[in-house]
Amino acid sequence: MKYANIVILSSFLLASCNFASNNSSVPSSATITNLGDIERLSPLKYLSLKCEPVIVNNNKIIVDGELINSASLARYADVVIQVFCLNDEGQIIKREKVVAVDNIFPNSRLSFKSIVLAADGTGKVIVKLFDASGEK
Repeated sequence: MKYANIVILSSFLLASCNFASNNSSVPSSATITNLGDIERLSPLKYLSLKCEPVIVNNNKIIVDGELINSASLARYADVVIQVFCLNDEGQIIKREKVVAVDNIFPNSRLSFKSIVLAADGTGKVIVKLFDASGEK
């Protein structure tokens, strides 16, 4: 009888351990993506922007900048920046989205220049990355 209980208990423990390993939080090989896919899905994580916007004649904003792609494998297309016009109190009075570059390759830098019309009363300009799409 003791031997039968030990065999039943042992088989129950083996079955429960086997069940637990099949339901672990470790993803299966079918759900693991490669580095290129990870980079393509998160363009703003791998892109950075350096620029100095300048207001010219109180009606034009010249955005002269550089985009940096630090991704190892991903190329990004249609990189969009957003230009914010702020008044003297710091309130946003205008937002405009502009495609800065069509394509930027992995591990590269690309200069660009965009011209945007300023809103009346613009005292300060802020430029930020807005969006991009990963290309295969």
